[in-house]
Amino acid sequence: MAGDLQQLVDRLQRENEQLRQQLAEALARIAELERAAGRQAAPFRREERLKIPPAEQKRPGRVSGHEASYRKQPRWVDAEIEVPLPAACPHCGSKVDDRRPLTQYIEEIPPLRPWVVRLTTWSAACPRCGVVHSTHPLQTSRAQGVAGTQLGPRALALAALLNKQLGLTTRRTCQVLRKVCGLS
Repeated sequence: MAGDLQQLVDRLQRENEQLRQQLAEALARIAELERAAGRQAAPFRREERLKIPPAEQKRPGRVSGHEASYRKQPRWVDAEIEVPLPAACPHCGSKVDDRRPLTQYIEEIPPLRPWVVRLTTWSAACPRCGVVHSTHPLQTSRAQGVAGTQLGPRALALAALLNKQLGLTTRRTCQVLRKVCGLS
């Protein structure tokens, strides 16, 4: 009987030790999860075990000997501006030597302004045919008054490109046409 009780005590002590160990692991995991939840400012931060040691990190930039990448010089120049250098230093007034030009090319989008065409077509009465109209390739309808102002083919093509190919919503497409091109 005493032997049975001793075995029971030993078994219960082993179970108790296992449960204490499981509890310690669970508490450590809970603490880790709470720390992770508290890092909402940087949830993308790498875990310490996944970080690359500084000695093994790659150097930033291109590999030595890699072909250079730069903007090519434009094929034409629309305007030339030369800013002369004064004969004397603007700071101290001394004479300057070794003058040499520093040339830059600046490519800029030209200011956009809608190109407006006032298209006048004519309508007349023919005694044999009835009403006849003159037409033009830019003309999309014979509407007048409120419906007489329309977008041209290039503006419609740009709107279709923005909306269908580049995925802008109709509202954003209208905003781009208004802000960039001046079209309402």
